[in-house]
Amino acid sequence: TKSNRSESFAEVAVVDPARIGTARDSQSPGFFREARVSDCSRERKTERFFRRKYPIDRFAGVALLLVTAPLTLGLFVLVKLTSPGPGFYRQRRVGLNGQTFEIVKLRSMVQNASRVTCLGKVLRKLHLDELPQLWNVARGEMSLVGPRPERPEICKELNVEIENYYDRVTVKPGVTGLSQIN
Repeated sequence: TKSNRSESFAEVAVVDPARIGTARDSQSPGFFREARVSDCSRERKTERFFRRKYPIDRFAGVALLLVTAPLTLGLFVLVKLTSPGPGFYRQRRVGLNGQTFEIVKLRSMVQNASRVTCLGKVLRKLHLDELPQLWNVARGEMSLVGPRPERPEICKELNVEIENYYDRVTVKPGVTGLSQIN
């Protein structure tokens, strides 16, 4: 809902004023001006990078979605045949700028239970349960590579434990993260 989106964004948009301008190593007033110019230049380069990256991600997401559609459809049918319930699983996640969206995955657990199905074990081990997330990439809600999206309630917990946790919502979440591809 719209109210949940604005609440999430409000939580993310809070900036700690104590962190601003704490690198006062130099007495020169020009030090801060140079730092701002450098930061602005870096921000412009970052903006240009993401303005190019996101359309490429969407195009690649559509292409990969088309290529993997037969496999995804086959796995969907297998999930439906091996356990009762829906073939796809949807869950709210936090994305770019704190906006929430529904992530789509192949269901790997018994419905209304916290037990992984036999097929689900294989899907998870091979990361095939993630294939439907290409739909989220094609829709522009996710990127191919970026920080993994989390549920809003888990984000609140992690924000308490990890300093600057919400900095990660300044980019689109990814199907895979840098740690998995490095």
